[in-house]
Amino acid sequence: MSISAGNPQSIFTGGHWLEEVSGVFPSEDQVLAGVMYGPTGVEFTGTARILPPVAGEDGLSDSPASILAQYLIETAVEFSEPQSGLAWPLFISSMPDSEKLKGDIGSIRDTAGVLDGRIMNSGKTVEHFGIQISLRSLDYQTGWKKGTDIIEFFEQIWNESVIVGSSTYTIFNITKTTPLTHIGVEPGTKRRDVFTINFITTIKEI
Repeated sequence: MSISAGNPQSIFTGGHWLEEVSGVFPSEDQVLAGVMYGPTGVEFTGTARILPPVAGEDGLSDSPASILAQYLIETAVEFSEPQSGLAWPLFISSMPDSEKLKGDIGSIRDTAGVLDGRIMNSGKTVEHFGIQISLRSLDYQTGWKKGTDIIEFFEQIWNESVIVGSSTYTIFNITKTTPLTHIGVEPGTKRRDVFTINFITTIKEI
C-alpha cells in the first residue's frame, strides 16, 4: 500500500483483500477495519486496499457447534438429522444411546478457542472458535474412514454461508488442531470404537 503524505500505519487483521480504491480519506472512520490512516481529520491521498469485515470480532447468536452442525447436515455429505433415521446422525454436545442408536453416530461440541489480538480501530478481540467432533462406530475402520472424510471436507470449506433460525453466518475456514485420535472402545461395550478430532474455526454473523 502506498500513501503520498503523512505517516500512515497499516495492519492486517485477517480475511482477504477485496479491491483497490484511490482517493482522499479525511478520516479513518471512512476506511474499513484493517487500515488506519492516522489522526482523524488528516487527509492522505493515494491507493489503499480495503479489507472485508473481520470475522470473530463480534459475538454469535448461535454457538459455533450449532452453526457447524447445521452446515454439516445441510450438505447431506457427512451427517444426518438425528430424527431422520438415516446413517450417521449428528448430535450437539452429547452421544446418546438407545436401541435406535446402536450404530454409527457423531457429536459436535464447543471447546476452548484461540484469542488472536484486538482490532486497532474498534478494540474488539478476534476469536477463533474451538470445536470437537466425536465419532462412535461399530467398526474401527468405518469410524476411522469417517474421521478422515470429515478432515478432508473441512479443508475444502472457504467462505461458506449457512442459515440457523433467523441468523445467517459465513464460515470462513476450519483448521484441524489435533490429528484424528482413537480414544478406545466405549466403556461398557465390547465393540463400539470412539474417535475425536479438534478444530478451530472462523465464523462471522452477517
